[in-house]
This record gives sequence, C-alpha cells and structure tokens, in this order.
Amino acid sequence: LDDSVADPTTMENHLDRPEVANANEGVVVSETRKSETLGKPYLYAAMKMPDNNILRVAYRYSGIVGGILYELPVILISTLIGAFFAIFFASAFIKKMIRPLERFTKNLTLGRYDDLTNDASYYEIEKITVKIKDLLRELTVSGEKLRTERDKIHLILSNMGEGLILLDEDKKIRLINNTAKEIFGCKTDVQRQNIMTLTRNPKIEAAVTNAIEDSLSTIFDLQVQNTVYSVHISSLSGEFVGSDNNGVTILLVDVGAERKSQVQRSEFFSNASHELKTPITSVLGFSDMLVNGLLDEEKQQQVYERMFTEAKRMNHLIDDILTISRLESGVITENIEPVNLTEIVQEVANALTPQAKNLGVSLTVTGDDVIMEVDRRQIYELFNNVTENAIKYNKEGGTVDISISHTEESVVFQVVDTGIGIPEEAQGRIFERFYRVDTGRSKSVGGTGLGLAIVKHIVLNLDGEIVLKSNALEGTTITITLPLLKQSAS
Repeated sequence: LDDSVADPTTMENHLDRPEVANANEGVVVSETRKSETLGKPYLYAAMKMPDNNILRVAYRYSGIVGGILYELPVILISTLIGAFFAIFFASAFIKKMIRPLERFTKNLTLGRYDDLTNDASYYEIEKITVKIKDLLRELTVSGEKLRTERDKIHLILSNMGEGLILLDEDKKIRLINNTAKEIFGCKTDVQRQNIMTLTRNPKIEAAVTNAIEDSLSTIFDLQVQNTVYSVHISSLSGEFVGSDNNGVTILLVDVGAERKSQVQRSEFFSNASHELKTPITSVLGFSDMLVNGLLDEEKQQQVYERMFTEAKRMNHLIDDILTISRLESGVITENIEPVNLTEIVQEVANALTPQAKNLGVSLTVTGDDVIMEVDRRQIYELFNNVTENAIKYNKEGGTVDISISHTEESVVFQVVDTGIGIPEEAQGRIFERFYRVDTGRSKSVGGTGLGLAIVKHIVLNLDGEIVLKSNALEGTTITITLPLLKQSAS
C-alpha cells in the first residue's frame, strides 16, 4: 500500500517475506537480510494491524560492530557533550572545594598567620587546615625557643672574657667572639675567611694544622698587646664541621696577671731568701768563731750583741713576710674596735722620737681627735711604717710633719718630710716588696724592704688610697685617705 523510500507500484509483492508471513499469522518476528530494493542490509519486523493490514518497519543494520560504527558519530558527540558538562561541573566543584586550601596556603606562604581561618565548606578540608594550624603553632613555639637559645648562646659567647674562635676543616673562621677580635685587633668581618687573615702567628698556624690533620691538642702562651694569653687549640668534629675531617676550636685566656703574679712570687721568694741569708750567714760565722774559741772575752761580748741584732733583724723580716702574705692572701684576723687615730699617731711619734733624734730629725704631730672603727694593730703598723721611712730617708736637721684630719666621709693621714726624696722613675715601684731606691743607704739605715708594701696592702684592705708626691733631694709627701665608717670629733 505504501513505502517510505520506494514507489509501491514498482515493487514486488512482499507477502512471502518471513516477517510479513509471520505477521499475517499473528506472530511478530524480526529478520535480518539484504534489501532487494535498496541493496543494503536491514533489520525487518512486521505486525498485523487491527484493520488486518500489515505494518513493516526496517532499520539499517549490519551487526553489532556495524551498528556501533553506524552510531559512532552520535556516540562521540554524546560523549563529548557529557565530558564537557562533567569537566565543567567537576571543575566548579573542585574550585569550590580547594579555594579555602589555596587561600590558606597563600596566607601561610606570605606569613599571614593571623588570616589562617577555618572557612572550609568540607569537613575533610577543615581537618587538614586545623592540623596544619596546630603544626604551625608547634613550629612557631619551637622556633621561638630555638631563637631564644641561640640568642643566649650568642650573648654568652660575645661577652665572655675569653677569646673563642671556631674553624672548619679548611681553616676558615665559622665563629669568632668580640674578645677574640679585640685580642687580634680585628675591626672587620672575618667570617668564612682563613685564619691567616686574622693572625699569621706560626705557632697558631702549626697547632691548627696538627688539630685538623692529627686531632692533636696544643697549649702555649702567646704575648699579645702587652699581656700574655694561654692559647688552647683542640680538634672539633661532628655536625659543625659537616665532613669526616676535623674542625678546630681556639680558646684564648688572659693569664697576664697570673704570669705576673708568678714572677712576683718568684722574685719575692728570691728576695726573701737573699734578705734572710745575710743575717743567717753572720750568725753562723759568729757562732763558728765562738765554738772554736777564736775570740777573747771582750770580743765575745761584741759578737753576742751582733748576733742578737741579726736575730732581731731576721725576726722582724719574718714577721713582715708573714704579715704581707696574710694581707695578700686575704686571710686576716681583724679585731675591729673604735680607735682614736690621733692617739695612735702620737704613740707612733713617741716610739720613733729616739730614732729621729739619733738622725737629727725633728717630729711634729697636728690634728684633731678622730674615732674610727678599725683593727688597732693594722692602723698602728700603717702609721709607723710611713713615719719611720720619712725619718730614715731624711737629712740631718730635717723635719717630719705628721697631720691627721677628717671630713664627714673620710680621714686623711699625711706625712711630709724634707728628706732625700724619690726620683721620678722610681716612684711607681716604691710600694713593691723589697724594692729600694738607694740600696747602699737602705742597708745602712736597716729595714726589711717590706714596709711600704705592707702599707699598700693595709690601705687597699681598708678601701683607701695613697697619693705620693716627691722630688729628688727636696722631700716627700705621702697622703693616705681612708673611708670613715664611724667617727666622733672633739
């Protein structure tokens, strides 16, 4: 009756087609075959209509593969459209999901820690940001602790009294503190520079090489800027060096005062031995003559008197040595009591008056009464030694004027003599032990050579000060100022 493609009037009868025959019997079947009209494979199906006419449909079909290839354009277009929408919605979803992370990461990178807010819309993302914030908080606290410890170490190293230098395996300076820079007179930055830019001392260079190559430690003294430093050079290994080879530590300790003290102690014992040897030799010589009966009775008496004098000299010297040793060591037993200093000065003057008359020297004492809490024995020895020196090193017909005065805060003891004076070049040493300006005169007037040294230590022990003014052949003025703790003037 009709066909969607061909003219029915030109087509053969289709009642013998399998699908049509089955449809006429009321059965619906499908059949695949090549169309005789179109010459192409088709899938056919037919069914009987209510008006008893038969409806047949045909669909071009060449099997599964052929069907897929036939529908491939539609499949590809559908796939592309689906992929586009999938990507679009997935991208929007991902952007919405990771936008808080991106903002969080940006603030973290820029150090905007106060802007690290939890504005994530997803629980999982929020958990990540919370964990990161907690970790960042811990890192911040740890960083602050490390900076604090680093600053402490830097402060200690920079202000320590000893010089410290750390070198790596290439002898390059990795750390140097301020003291070490001052010792070597360094005013520029020498970090990462070779030790030879700091010092070219051959001892230091050799010791550094031995420490790096053979792990040897070296200690030696080095004279720098009018003082002595004990240099300790040792090998250093570990993370600081960062390799299998050794680094080096250089420690410089100022031992100038210690070395000077050692020299002074040596000189002290040498001088003390020399001073003791003379009277001991005299006593031994006289004793030998007495034992062997080489002297008559008249000369024996003179020898006894001489031996007694030498024995007193030794005893006086030993007492002075013990006194100055106690003063220097700080082991002093003091009996502090209120003492009238003017009375002590008068006692000293009275005790030394016979000696002054023998030398043709006159003594005068002036001053008001002043009470001070002090060790009576120490203050007596202080006044006595200064006054006795002024008498012994005076001229015949000379004078010694002793005065004592006070203010609200201090007491001033002054001795002015018209003696031989002290040369300018010797004035800085007269308070040293056993030092004598004129050895010949000192021997003739006696004494141990420790008097002014004892005076110096007593004054220092009392937190006082000594001022010396002298001109050769014109006389000497010694002024001693002591802090007045308690006083009462009349």
